[in-house]
Amino acid sequence: MRGLLCVSVAFLSGLCMSLTQSGRQQLKGTVGKSVSLPAPVFQDGFLMFAGTVTIALISKGKSSSDFVDRFRGRVTWDSRTGLFHITQLNTEDSGLYTVDNRGQHISTTVFQLTVYNRVSKPVVTLSAKGSPPDTLCTLKCSVENDAEVTLYWHSLGDTLSSTSSSDLNSILTLPLKITRLSDSYSCVASNPVNLWIASADLEDLCLDKADSLSAGAIAAIVIGTLVGIGIVAGGVTWKCLADKWKAQKAEKIREQAMNLIYLNKAVKDSVTFEASVFNGVLRYNGKDIAEVTSGQCRATHEHFTGRVEFTNNQFCITNLQSADTGDYQVIDGQDTIRGFYLEVHAYLKMGEKESVTFQARVHNGVLTWNGVAIAEMTKGICTARVPRFTGRLEAKDNCFCISNLNSVDRGFYKVKNQDGQKTVTRFHLDIKGVPPQALTRDDGEWAPLLESQSPQHGPQDVFEMSTLGGKQQ
Repeated sequence: MRGLLCVSVAFLSGLCMSLTQSGRQQLKGTVGKSVSLPAPVFQDGFLMFAGTVTIALISKGKSSSDFVDRFRGRVTWDSRTGLFHITQLNTEDSGLYTVDNRGQHISTTVFQLTVYNRVSKPVVTLSAKGSPPDTLCTLKCSVENDAEVTLYWHSLGDTLSSTSSSDLNSILTLPLKITRLSDSYSCVASNPVNLWIASADLEDLCLDKADSLSAGAIAAIVIGTLVGIGIVAGGVTWKCLADKWKAQKAEKIREQAMNLIYLNKAVKDSVTFEASVFNGVLRYNGKDIAEVTSGQCRATHEHFTGRVEFTNNQFCITNLQSADTGDYQVIDGQDTIRGFYLEVHAYLKMGEKESVTFQARVHNGVLTWNGVAIAEMTKGICTARVPRFTGRLEAKDNCFCISNLNSVDRGFYKVKNQDGQKTVTRFHLDIKGVPPQALTRDDGEWAPLLESQSPQHGPQDVFEMSTLGGKQQ
């Protein structure tokens, strides 16, 4: 016992010196899951909690870890990788962890671990009937609040609105006015470690059965009249009927899709749509762009000529461009559909304290970070909207620039040009030395997973959207 005390005192003196020379690395974990501390110890060293409590000790390549009751049986050490692991995480495990390596290369690494509960499933309900044609209805998305939970409404990859609250005992709610059934809307509840996406079933929520029946009866009468006399009847034109048919067909496609896969890729990268077909088509934003017959594939849209491939009975697009962002459907001969939403970003990797310039010139526009508007450009003048970016955002040649980068700045950025064609340019920013994170499915919910990074580009983040609101699929 006395020997252990002496070793701990010696280690602690080295720890104090190291803390004055290095910063903290941020780690995030999920309740009930595990976390690894990416600082290897192979021969001699220790792991401390809160700067004073030794919870694991490595001596001559052998480990001891039963010093503290609350960590008993939950701290392990892998002699092959040299990494400490903490299992069965709970929110009380949040705090400072220090890995002190006393082997051949002496080093001290400090981690700030924050453990979060999993986000609850958001629920989409009808809040109020509308007054057509201005508003069909108002929907409400609700979710139980918790630490750093944010609720968003999304449509085709753009954030329409968001809300959060510091009152952890509250229920977050976010309304949305629906103006047309042909658009698709999703409600997203997220925190730093996982998310749930609820796709709103507009026809089920905004139209009751009586509305649907009367609309169908009117359409049948009008069609009969038009066939007989070839003119507009009751103020309904062929274009109106065609628009309604297209909207119904789009809704059917969304219902058949069941699970919409959300993909993030880098410019010049490739993407594979994991849905096997032998005879079928690939659609992009409602248009056929490739077809396969008896296993032979050909592009049917000039934008994708030379870039669509067919491998292992799956469609693949190579040499991705920002303009490839959008909705994709894989349809086989039996009309079985798998839906995807692809976002293509320019991949950027910078170091902490460095600066980054998003090469998309705008005279008037907005810069968003992970769906949140953080700056606006007005006549070439940049103004930060979020306090933590104040003093670090500026305009360079009509491009947004962020200086003095830190690990929290990593994520997905969009430059939205509000002039002319209102284009959107997407970027994925990684910070050197910070492990990339992706989300992976785990028991029907989402949890973080460290994922290997390709040599040229960043990690692929994959999300799956569950359909809620009115009915769950």
